[in-house]
Amino acid sequence: MKEFEKIPYIEMHGMRMFFNTFMYRCPHYHKSLELILIIKGEMTVSMEEVSLRLLEDDVAVINSGVPHELTAVGSNCTFLCLQFMPDAYWSGYPSVKFLSNTPREYMSTKEFSDLSRTLLKMAELYFLRRPYFEAYCISAVHKIIYLLLTHLPTAELSTEKTESQKAISARIIRLVEFVDKNYKSKIKLSDFAEQEGKSPSYISHFVSNTLNQSFQSYVNTVRFYAACRLMAAGNMSMLDICYEVGFSDYRYFSNVFKEKTGQTPSQYQKLHGDTKLVNYDSNNEHIYTDQESSEMIESLRSKFDNDKKE
Repeated sequence: MKEFEKIPYIEMHGMRMFFNTFMYRCPHYHKSLELILIIKGEMTVSMEEVSLRLLEDDVAVINSGVPHELTAVGSNCTFLCLQFMPDAYWSGYPSVKFLSNTPREYMSTKEFSDLSRTLLKMAELYFLRRPYFEAYCISAVHKIIYLLLTHLPTAELSTEKTESQKAISARIIRLVEFVDKNYKSKIKLSDFAEQEGKSPSYISHFVSNTLNQSFQSYVNTVRFYAACRLMAAGNMSMLDICYEVGFSDYRYFSNVFKEKTGQTPSQYQKLHGDTKLVNYDSNNEHIYTDQESSEMIESLRSKFDNDKKE
């Protein structure tokens, strides 16, 4: 898993856009500022003791350097993502943090619509390579920064606070890597605490405060989505899947599925066995190719047409 994303900026300096259909994205962070526009479905975003529920057409802002976990509500969720290195567009950004992640709360209907339309127009030009798309996208990023700064509450970050956030992010990534490496076996919080040179109690509070869940709950989540991938492959028995992903007791495995889906593992497989999860990567997500992105833009044509009428 790539928990710290080193974003490959291929087309333009300091930014990229992509469509993603996913089930689950483990805690990760990146140096870029991120805007997410929900295209289809719903998701929750967990970060910094906050859990956001995002519906279709919602927009979320995720500060750079902040670990966050994405979970689709239902079988999957599709979103458009804009990521850009803020200091490439505004030299004052490194010392500023947005205190709200939901622009809709602070914008009028017209202003929020303007933000959404700007993201969609960027995507149209970006993926279809319209003439001079680079010039529009660069100017659009400046416009988005202006909209966010003039509407969302912000705070000045001290050097001490910035370094503290970096340390927290680094520990979360080490935690994610530890779980990813060991979830198939008997995994213990005390082993990670020893690795970090901290007490189990300290690490337990750290996980709860930063991931909004207990250590065991996070391990169960990783095992659950690993089981979903194996179910989609369709070449293992349910009992073998249970043991393969680290559960030592089938009843507990079944209870985790009931807790997360309201269904037993067998019921879930019958209902979702054709969701093409085999095309997802190890993070239970599918990043669209350029061709798929162009097709998505065409499927969203009605949104662009409605914008023109307005």
